[in-house]
Amino acid sequence: MRKLPEEPYNPIYRTIADITRITGLSRRYLKLRIQAGDIPYIMSGNTYMINYEKLMERLREEEASH
Repeated sequence: MRKLPEEPYNPIYRTIADITRITGLSRRYLKLRIQAGDIPYIMSGNTYMINYEKLMERLREEEASH
């Protein structure tokens, strides 16, 4: 039987406004974390696009460490 190829990783990117609406985190908090290098993101023009899955992983890790 032939092995199926692995699906490529396609991260879900969301805007700061989306993340704020979904999580309740403030826009200021997210921008500070981006500037500190704590949140993975890309820029689309002038818009920060945050890797939603990685953000949630980091928040879970922080929650577990407290």
